Amino acid sequence: AGHAGLARITAEYLNHQAIARSLKLRKDLDGDGIFDLFEKSKFRTKPKLADTDGDGLLDGDEVFVHHTSPLKVDTDGDGVSD
Repeated sequence: AGHAGLARITAEYLNHQAIARSLKLRKDLDGDGIFDLFEKSKFRTKPKLADTDGDGLLDGDEVFVHHTSPLKVDTDGDGVSD
């Protein structure tokens, strides 16, 4: 992903925060770092389950830190869990 990918993810995260703040929809029932509104509409993760795919990583960390899929235990298909 490099610097451009990191910049895109960072911008996406900041936009996610700004939209949620402006809508006053800052609920994050499972504490995974993704607001419930976006769990349902953008990432398709479960708002009441912090680790949707059960790989041991919080959904928010997968999206914003590790750049892996919160819906797949093994995002890159290498046979090793994220």
